[in-house]
Amino acid sequence: MMKRVVRFDDLMGCTAAFIDAKTPGSHLKENFSIIGAGVSENPAQHVHITEPHGFTFGGARQPPFIKNSLHSHETAETFWVHSSKWRFYWGLNGTDGEAVLEPGDFISLPTYLFRGFENVGEVKGMLLGYLGSDNPGKVTWAPQVLEAARGHGLVLLSDGRLIDTTIGETVPEGAQETQPLTPAQLEKFKKLTAEEMEPFIIRLSDIKERSGITDENVWPGFAERIYPLAGPYYPIKGQCQGGDDWYFNFNLVAVKGGPNQGSPLYCRDVPEVFNPFDGTWQFSWLDAGKEHSLVLKAGDTFTCPVGVYRSFKNIGSEEAVMYVIVGGDVPAPARLTQEQTATLT
Repeated sequence: MMKRVVRFDDLMGCTAAFIDAKTPGSHLKENFSIIGAGVSENPAQHVHITEPHGFTFGGARQPPFIKNSLHSHETAETFWVHSSKWRFYWGLNGTDGEAVLEPGDFISLPTYLFRGFENVGEVKGMLLGYLGSDNPGKVTWAPQVLEAARGHGLVLLSDGRLIDTTIGETVPEGAQETQPLTPAQLEKFKKLTAEEMEPFIIRLSDIKERSGITDENVWPGFAERIYPLAGPYYPIKGQCQGGDDWYFNFNLVAVKGGPNQGSPLYCRDVPEVFNPFDGTWQFSWLDAGKEHSLVLKAGDTFTCPVGVYRSFKNIGSEEAVMYVIVGGDVPAPARLTQEQTATLT
């Protein structure tokens, strides 16, 4: 089971994951593939857990005032702030709108929307995020990003592979370099104001003050401590995410728990991944009738095997928040043991 745990302190990053990795102002950043390869353009990117989940999970660590350049994705992208303060901005030139997020805050970004983000805090910071699908497709870069990358030794091929000529790599014979999008192609990308993006930004204070849903079928015994964040199943701030061009294949929630609060023993038939934002959380599971446990802290990742009975609780001395992602567009109902069913009924 410990092979399904990735400790925050053990994360292995890549400093040349994308075409902008050597562009001044976008250098000095690290990218992480925690579950699945995600959209990294570098074949040398380390992937901590390769088992397909139907979605991918990774992160970005950047010093102050280093940017992740304007780009778009073919599936939904969501982030929560692990540390420092981050400015998200969007639109072809990054001027359509912006929002500043602090630790514990959350943002869900639509497909076909150019977005970038910058650490505007005073210390090196970390974002953790999810992308829909095991294969989220290739990154689409704003034309000026490709132009700015020229002359810094990186070449992005049309199949999504990144060639680093500064370390002796060469462009394969017959390979084609990615070309900037044409004005006609750029027309399909969304233009959203800050007001239009507001429903897809959730503050940590929202989670702490207003958690609670009534879906006991999916979250038996602890639905009152759930705050929906992203996915097609739950309306977010009264607005349902989804549509033909917004691909999730997951639903993401925050769980709020005081000391010794948690879940009953339950089981799912789809992947479920746990990411504590803060606090100390104990996970227990049954194996051949015996109970085992492990402990997660802030920034750690645990993906529980499908079909295993598990429970969790906050074993810290203060209230804490944990992000939980459940695979599929419609969260699979949780199954309880007979003993737990009797207790809850």
